[in-house]
Amino acid sequence: MKNFLLPKSLSRFLSALAVQFCTTRHCGTSVGKRSKKWIAVSRALPLALVIVAIANVAIVNRTVGQESNTEIHLEQYLSDMTPSDFANGEQVQKMETAQTAWMDYCLKVASAPEKSALLRQANREMLDALQTEGQLEAKVWLLHLLGWTGTDDEVSALAALLNSDEIRLADEAARALAEIQSPAACAALQKGLDTVTAPGRKELLAGVLAQLNVDLTVASESELPMAIPTMEEEAVQQYLAQYDSFSLDDQVRTLASLTVRKDPALLPLARKALDSDNEDLVAVAIFALEKVGTPDDILGLTRFFGTRWEQQVMLVATRYPGSELDSAITAQLQDPATVTVIQLARIAANRNLVAALPLLLQRVASVQGPDRITLLSSAAQLAKATDVPLFVDALLATDGAKERDEIEKLISGLSAGNGSHVMQRLNEDNAAVLLPLLGRIGGTDSLNKLRDVLATPGESAQRNYAVRGLCNWPNAEVAADLVALIENKDLPEALRVPALRAYIRVMTLPDDQIGITISVDERLESLRKAMNWSSGTKEKTLVIRRASAVRSPRTLAYILEFADNAELKSAVLESILDLAHHDFLRKEDPNAFRAALDLVLKESTDAGQKDRAQRYRDTIPAATNP
Repeated sequence: MKNFLLPKSLSRFLSALAVQFCTTRHCGTSVGKRSKKWIAVSRALPLALVIVAIANVAIVNRTVGQESNTEIHLEQYLSDMTPSDFANGEQVQKMETAQTAWMDYCLKVASAPEKSALLRQANREMLDALQTEGQLEAKVWLLHLLGWTGTDDEVSALAALLNSDEIRLADEAARALAEIQSPAACAALQKGLDTVTAPGRKELLAGVLAQLNVDLTVASESELPMAIPTMEEEAVQQYLAQYDSFSLDDQVRTLASLTVRKDPALLPLARKALDSDNEDLVAVAIFALEKVGTPDDILGLTRFFGTRWEQQVMLVATRYPGSELDSAITAQLQDPATVTVIQLARIAANRNLVAALPLLLQRVASVQGPDRITLLSSAAQLAKATDVPLFVDALLATDGAKERDEIEKLISGLSAGNGSHVMQRLNEDNAAVLLPLLGRIGGTDSLNKLRDVLATPGESAQRNYAVRGLCNWPNAEVAADLVALIENKDLPEALRVPALRAYIRVMTLPDDQIGITISVDERLESLRKAMNWSSGTKEKTLVIRRASAVRSPRTLAYILEFADNAELKSAVLESILDLAHHDFLRKEDPNAFRAALDLVLKESTDAGQKDRAQRYRDTIPAATNP
């Protein structure tokens, strides 16, 4: 989901409000360091994250509770957490992705009391990783995370690191104990102050201990409306009596403060604010309804679909707690007069409202074009393989080629290689649609059905559809079937040429997609056969272009055989560049690629091709005389 772009004035206020709420409601009077961290975070976070943070108050446990109990292990991410080269952008990106994924998992299980076993396992795995050799950057990060997820169970292991030879580990261990802040953690820090011997450790621990006693009053807010979250009810009501006379800025601040408080007085104010011309007021009102709105209020927000507030509304509608909204959605979908079906479908899909699936599919016939695809895409998020026949019905009722293609993709994804559910609807009248679809789905049942149709004696339209099915096959499992079609002179060219093009495609798929075990030499031999079978320039050009997917210097030698063919020269030059794009190939046979790139520089008339060729050429060392 893309970030929301909210006005700067609201950003500044919400940042400060996040500090106020977190220090007064979560930190208490003894957690000074956390309040300071929240101040820093609130100033540094993008605006969108700040307002979403406020919107998330009091729903973390509910959100986590709805997720699966899938257990994730650190070993999935650990190897990527320490780049061997911090100048390598790709490695750094992998590190950040791994850190974020593991942190997200740990913080979610830490927020759900019912998942304490998962948290204990995650913490044990982090402590185990700290005992391994190397991976300093990963260890530093894990210690930082243990400060947020750690409990008394981890205190002794963290305390043992206070005297580590690596000062960064000692520093992070101390800070982790300070974050845990239990009596045992504080005692471990105090004991460490008396027992550590490594240089600089006593000063380090003294500084950490000093931070535990920061006076929080500097982070508390006393001015209205910022102080609303901590005010007594009577004082809040007295203040709100003057709401209509407030400036727009003060109305925004007041609504945001009431949102944190989840005050019932917020509801009429938020409803009214939705019609405001002030963007700040609308933004805070939408988020306010998540806290105090009714299901009808949430469904009323669908009027903002198609506006800048659409993603914000979707977030609120997705996270709105309780089953009352689900019941309201299904009730509206059952009402023939409802005109917001597409918006409701998207909300139902995001809320995983499976009960809405049959209602959405019943509505398919009433919408056309892109709306039909949006409706079916939402339905597909709620569906399972056994629902495929219902999507097939929608496909058969759709005329547009583009829409049919999109629906076929949905059916293929739901089928997951099992064509049996599609075959439940297959008959002579719809074979033109469903036999090609079976090829797109793949799987044993689909392949057997297509082969059976092809083996039927005599001429038949279904045979043509079965050929199209084989041509749609997702991998090279059907290579022998395609060869049989290509070499069958009794078949019309209109069937043999698509089979040839499909053969060229599947035999050049990547190793993880091709579906068979095959060597580079065998791939090249298949392309030689395809070239011999090709009578038209289009098919010959396809052979040359697809050959570049077979990443080997031997492929370069093969396509250079056609360098003098005027009709194929452009394809040859482009395939040379595609192969030369891969550094490992250039290094494997620098002499061959040097000569091939020189050919591109000499023969190409395209400035872009010449530029690419020169860049690749410059990376190849000059040839040396023996």
